[in-house]
Amino acid sequence: MRMQRFEININNMTTTAVILIAASFLIYAMSEYRNVPLELSVSHLDRSDIISGSDYFAGDQLNHSGWLLVNFWASWCAPCREEMPLLETLHREHPWGDNFSIVTLAQDQDASPLKAYWNRYGFTMDGRIDLDQTISASLSIEAYPTTILISPDNQIIKVWPGAEPWADFEMADQLSQLMNTTKEDSL
Repeated sequence: MRMQRFEININNMTTTAVILIAASFLIYAMSEYRNVPLELSVSHLDRSDIISGSDYFAGDQLNHSGWLLVNFWASWCAPCREEMPLLETLHREHPWGDNFSIVTLAQDQDASPLKAYWNRYGFTMDGRIDLDQTISASLSIEAYPTTILISPDNQIIKVWPGAEPWADFEMADQLSQLMNTTKEDSL
């Protein structure tokens, strides 16, 4: 009887150890995934293709001639909905003046719920919808949210797969560094 009890405890401990190792590996794999840069199908993206290829539904319709942050999202995506207020804070409080703007590009099938969502939170960003996902498909974007920084000369400078803390000082600093480094490289 003692031997059976010992075997059961070893089996339970082995099972627990295997579960902990598997959970640790899963957590590690997920954290490493966020650090892998997303490969886009192009390195150049004409902002006029984004504006003309999407339908406006709410917010500020800006010039978008300077630096452009394009956020691909969907209303059914929980991380996307959590990220929107942070993007709005960046939109309202960024220090770059007219040389920076944000376009959100929803991947939904209908603009009505998007308008209601936009109005409920008082977002002022340029809200657009890519009804048939032609823009995201042309870039091979398959995960939402995904955000792309585009330079004034339409070069894709950086891609962020997943939600980001856009309202944090570190993100504003990272954006400033990317914009300044790229500007210096082109001189």
